[in-house]
Amino acid sequence: GGRDDPPATKPMVKKYERICNTLLQHPDFDCNANVSTLLLTSPVLQCVRTDLERADALLPLLKLLLGRGFDPNVEPRTTDGPNSAPLLPALHMAVSNGHFKCAAVLVEAGADTDVKAAVVSPGGDSTPLTVLELVDQIGEKPRFIQ
Repeated sequence: GGRDDPPATKPMVKKYERICNTLLQHPDFDCNANVSTLLLTSPVLQCVRTDLERADALLPLLKLLLGRGFDPNVEPRTTDGPNSAPLLPALHMAVSNGHFKCAAVLVEAGADTDVKAAVVSPGGDSTPLTVLELVDQIGEKPRFIQ
């Protein structure tokens, strides 16, 4: 975490790092555990989700996971049903949620910048966009594309 982390963020990140390090050291651990869980997300996607205290709060954890072989291009899963929603790839999710440092780390780790994902506009329309098209749409230029 950085100097401006809220007080609750540092202990949370340290706790997650300890848990991940313990799991990653287990002899039966498989980095192909990128498959989504019942919560329809992967550890990589959890690092760039919406409901974090601040942008890039889980950047150290994302670096740890990617450094241990987790896929930056993990395929999000969705289910059919009334509560289902399209999920974005990690890079799209990072940019959409303002996690620009996480986005840069994902690109460095090989995230595909050409993949198109259905991004829902404020009006409710769904348009397939590459991450660069998404950046143009939101109007901010993350450092990784400048």
